[in-house]
Amino acid sequence: MKALTLIQPWAGLVASGVKLVENRPWKPPAAMIGERFALHAGKTIDFGTVADLIAAGQRDRPVWRVRGAVVATARIVAWITHPHQLWEYTEPEQARWFFGPIGFVLADVRELAAPVPCKGMLGFWQLPPELAARVQEQTPPPRGAA
Repeated sequence: MKALTLIQPWAGLVASGVKLVENRPWKPPAAMIGERFALHAGKTIDFGTVADLIAAGQRDRPVWRVRGAVVATARIVAWITHPHQLWEYTEPEQARWFFGPIGFVLADVRELAAPVPCKGMLGFWQLPPELAARVQEQTPPPRGAA
């Protein structure tokens, strides 16, 4: 299983389903489109952004504070270069999270029951098999599945 590291609170916003676009300066590898990957919360927290989000009325969530662990899994359904392209894949209000130049459009985000601690890396990286197994055990079924 591949993984992607995000700083906090961005990893937590994605894990909790609030933010469904991840900004990068590069296109995702073609092989990652449609594939489930692990969402890793890096060790860095942007406390200024957390304060801004709370001031804007966003409820603080414990997953925003997790560091150095996989917190969710997701799939990339497309990549975009303009916020209006998001409307094809998700709600128009998601455009507020697009800063570009490339946006990975995320879907089927599943927050883990418990974070799986591990070190992160830049870009997409391979999760060690024993950690991938722990992430898969913690990943809940799709919403609506029995």
